[in-house]
Amino acid sequence: ITPLNKIKLVFTIGDLENLTGISTHTIRIWEKRYKLLCPERTDTNLRRYTSNDLRKLLNIATLQKHGERISRLALLSTHELECQINDLTQHDDALSPSLNGLKVAMLEFDKTKLEQIYQQLSTQFTFRELFQNILVPLLIEIGRLWQTGNLCPAHEHFISNFIRKKIYVQIDKIPENNHVAEDEFTRVVFLPPNEMHELGALYLYYRLLSVGLHAIYLGQSIETTDLQAIRDSISGRIMYISWWTVYPEKAGVAEFFSDFKNKLLKPEDQLWV
Repeated sequence: ITPLNKIKLVFTIGDLENLTGISTHTIRIWEKRYKLLCPERTDTNLRRYTSNDLRKLLNIATLQKHGERISRLALLSTHELECQINDLTQHDDALSPSLNGLKVAMLEFDKTKLEQIYQQLSTQFTFRELFQNILVPLLIEIGRLWQTGNLCPAHEHFISNFIRKKIYVQIDKIPENNHVAEDEFTRVVFLPPNEMHELGALYLYYRLLSVGLHAIYLGQSIETTDLQAIRDSISGRIMYISWWTVYPEKAGVAEFFSDFKNKLLKPEDQLWV
């Protein structure tokens, strides 16, 4: 399985369905009717798609959600689709000068500029406001830039690690004795096997601590069996909290829940995903 912090270069039609939300049946129809994608075939006649195919389909899925018809979108070139995505973003959310500055600093790998803009914003907003109103839109913009072929993995890693560090700084500011006495749960935040995108889970852990709830953070790619040590060492109730971006894939969700319940959950425990 390809780790999520690496770019996958070849995709199956099932991958496209999982990543775009467009069913394999619909993709096949679009290929036949509109010549939308022209995948290569393996010796066993299985379709193989490129990252450019994925970007194109993501753009089409986005524009469809805003009322565009596939019959018209199929006539557009890749460049025209990317231009429409850019126009859509500008109309949906006029980016603030600060957000644009962060984006430019990211594209130039300018750590000093990134830090200067962040510190300035920190004087105007709480961290929660800054994260939700500035950093989340920045992450959305990163996704759009990847869709339109204007971003490489190094840019994403650069900004993700910057944001991760800032979350840890905020966590370190919370006193160890900040727990609410009447809280009945120990909350255990973790990512399942092969899930590497942790910013959402890490921010959730910060929010739990900031409101005085007792929580433990385990991080990326945690096997269910590895959680047994947690269960064995805690006598009270546990609320397991997991954050899924891609893994487990749709077909494995029911199996994950069943396995987790049978191996770990006591009657008084909970699992939140």
